[in-house]
Parts: sequence; C-alpha cells; structure tokens
Amino acid sequence: MPPQPIKLMLMACLTVGALATAAVAQEGHTLEIVDRNVVVDLSPSASGAVSRRLGILETLIGIGPDGKLVGVLATSWKPSNDGLVWRLSLRENVVFHDGTPFSAAVAAEALSRGRRVSETLSTLPIVSIEPDGDTTLVIALSEPYGPLPAVLVDYSAAILAPSAYTEDGKVKALVGTGYFRATNIGKDGTIDARRFEKYWGRRPSIETIRYSGVELPETRANMAAAGEAHLAFTLDPQVKRRILSTRRAEILETPVPRTRMAILNFADPILGDLRVRKALSLSVDRTGIANTILRFPAGAATQLLAPAFSGWTARSFVPLAQDVERARALLEEAGWTKGGNGVRVKNGKPLRLEIIAPSSRPEMPPIATALQDQFRAIGVDLVVRVGTNSSLPDAAADGSLQLALVARNYAQTADPVVTLLSDYVAKSAFWGGVNYNNHKLRDAIQTYVRSSDEAALSEIRQEIAGILQDDVPAIPIGWFESIAAASTQLKIGTVTLDPFQLSYNLDRLEWAKNN
Repeated sequence: MPPQPIKLMLMACLTVGALATAAVAQEGHTLEIVDRNVVVDLSPSASGAVSRRLGILETLIGIGPDGKLVGVLATSWKPSNDGLVWRLSLRENVVFHDGTPFSAAVAAEALSRGRRVSETLSTLPIVSIEPDGDTTLVIALSEPYGPLPAVLVDYSAAILAPSAYTEDGKVKALVGTGYFRATNIGKDGTIDARRFEKYWGRRPSIETIRYSGVELPETRANMAAAGEAHLAFTLDPQVKRRILSTRRAEILETPVPRTRMAILNFADPILGDLRVRKALSLSVDRTGIANTILRFPAGAATQLLAPAFSGWTARSFVPLAQDVERARALLEEAGWTKGGNGVRVKNGKPLRLEIIAPSSRPEMPPIATALQDQFRAIGVDLVVRVGTNSSLPDAAADGSLQLALVARNYAQTADPVVTLLSDYVAKSAFWGGVNYNNHKLRDAIQTYVRSSDEAALSEIRQEIAGILQDDVPAIPIGWFESIAAASTQLKIGTVTLDPFQLSYNLDRLEWAKNN
C-alpha cells in the first residue's frame, strides 16, 4: 500500500560524500537503494514505511502477491462469535536484532505505543491489547470491526524491541525482527543495514544494503542512469527511455492501488442526473490518456479500484471504456439537445461545467485539457481551472465546485473498505464524491465492516464494487504506477515490485553472476 505522509527532509541532491560512498559500496557489493523518503524520525508511524520496505521492521500481518492477507509475525487470527475479541497466534522462535525474544507481551506493548501516535491505529474501536501467554495476542473491541487484520498491515503497527525506546517512550533505534539489521542511521537520513543471520525465515543473499532518501525524482533518475544506485524507486515516466539508453539499468513498472479520478458535486443540478454522469464517463478516452499523458498503458482505469485488490472486481460489471455515441444518446435522453455552436442546451442554458486541476501533480492539468476536448465531442463545454487540493473543500462549501481531479489512495490498509468508509459513510465524506449519498452503498460498507465471515464479505464486495461502477459517484481515469530502475548488476528476474509498496522484496534479490 501506498504509505501515509511521513516527516520528510527536502534534498535537492545528494552530497558529494554520499555519492563517493555509493561508488565504494558498489565495489564492496553493498546494495545501493534510493527512494524519495528521508528518515528524520525513527518511529513506525513516521518512517515505518521505509524501514519495513527495507526488511528491517515487520508487522504481524502482511499482504501476499495475490492481494490476500498473509501471516508475518502472526501465523493466524480469528474473531470471537460476536466479533468483539480477536485472538492472534504469534510465530515462535523469533528474536529481535538485539537477541531478545519476540513475544505476545512485547507485541502488545509495541501496538499500544503505536496506537497513541498513529492516525490509522488510533481510530480503531480497541478496548485493550493483552498477551495470553507468550504466543497469543488478544485484542478486545468495543464494537465489531472486521477489517482489523487488514489495518494491522499498516506500517505504524510494526513491532519494535523494548530496547528501541527511550525511557519516555520515543524511538531511538530500529531494532526489529526483519531479515536486515540496521547498523547505522546517518544524520542525512541514510540507513545502513546488514543481513540478520538469526532471521526466522528465508534470509536474503544480499549481505549489506544502504538506503538514501532523495526527494527529487530527477536526482534519483540521474543516479540510476549513472550507475550510482542499484535500485531507484518512485521514478517519473519521462525518464524511462533515458535510463534504458545507458544500458546500466532496466525499468520495472506495475499498477498500484491509487486512482486518478474526477470527483463530482452532487448538489449541482446537472451532475445530480445519473445519465449525465454516465455520459461524461463514457466520453473519456482512458486508453489515450494512459498512453500519451501517463505513459503507462496498463494505467487506463476500467473501474475505481485497481486490480491489485483481490475480490473487488464485480463479476457482472462492464469495464469502463469510451463510447461517444452512447454518451450522446444519454445526454439526449436527459433533455440536453444540440446547440448551434456544438454545446448542448436545456431550457435555454448551455451544458457548461468547470473542472479544477491541482497544480501539485504535473499530470493533472494535461488530463483536464484532454477531458476538455473529449467532453466537447459530446457537446459539453468544460472550463479548466488550475488550483490546489487545499482549495477544494472551500469550493465545495461555497457551491462553486462542480468537478475536480484528485488522486485517491485506496491502499492505506490492506482492505480498501477502510478508505471507502471515510469516503462514503463518514459525516465528513468528501473525496469519493461531494454531497454524494447512496443509502445502499453506505449500508453495504457498514455491513462489511461489522462482518468477519469471508463468504459474506465476498458477496458484499461484489455489491459495493457494482454500485461504485453503476452509480458513478466519481469518474475513474487512471491508476497510478510504480516505476523503478534496477541495475544490470542484479540478476534478471530477481527484482520484483510490490504493488502494495510494503516491501522492496530485497530478500529475493541476487547479484548477476558476472558482477
């Protein structure tokens, strides 16, 4: 899952000393990794996304390649019949990097500390977290909450050893259970780590790694092109060809569970009509936008939720695709007739809409311009206004917002229902659709959250996915992509990308034989 915001230190470029270290590290077979986040706070809630991806910290539960939950430090989990108590069986014979044993008591203390500072964990209806012996963890709730195991995937739920904390509860060291053991945390946010020989699972073939946080994507790309990094993550699409031309690295990419979409204001009389919403969605050339603007053909969104989510594709739904003639017919049916200048009219008023494109994402204004042309083809005059995400709630409050391009992360936890809950059920719901109220969708999401029966959940997923597809609370446009560069010094086939961005999969890496 893409991560929540962490404290970042802006870095325009790496220092000369860091670059020199990278060159030396290559000679000594230290794996050099660069990504955008710079660690300035060691607590899991702040920088757990980085330390978990590196294989230093671990959570109780993870996500498998098929998008389903898998055990990490927990081997199984089960709720009581009333859904108010969850019992987690923990893995035995696990030790922390400092040699102390992992136990239910340690896990309970780590999660309790995490709850006090984590935005994700603090919202859970948890009454208590207690050990029951050394290998059983008991979590009591005030009300049933089926997605609990999925929320425990969040990086803020990573388990640290007692020695990682100061007397006042602050994190002073990365002492976890992962297959890499942190050996040094630099003042510039770099992390050095060595393979942990007492790891409970499969140990990596790579012996030492160094992570450097580099905020600018262009700098990360330059490092990959120059051979100064073995792995460079979170790259922009436009650098792919340049990196490949150096023959020093290969490009890897995969869709991730984040969606670029247009949200609509349902208080607007034009957009309150389902026929108009469907017509707008049918006019969108998602394939063209994915190819020419996103430069990621697999990013054309055929539904709201990306395919990485297991079980969230409605069996009976029709994938989103462009159908201009059907869009025109729907507008005619809604009473919008052809006008003299190509813009449809109804009761003497033109079919004119405004869309706000956030300037913080460089692809959004070009997407808005493309939508302007595509809407025009069905008789809709779309006015593009470049703005900011922070201005959207105010625009909704004063009634001036009609459409806005936004990016939504549905992988804040392993189950997208946690985000859907805030988008379509919470009183402050905004990002799924402004002033949108669908009783069937709200009831289905609430029923899903209260249930822990997989057979029932599977059917409810289908119902929720179907409503999102058919009622058009938002217009999905493109899924996000994870783009990385991997050095040719690494063995082909051992570098893989995690669509949920929980891990760099360093345990699978191997050096090329000629390296």
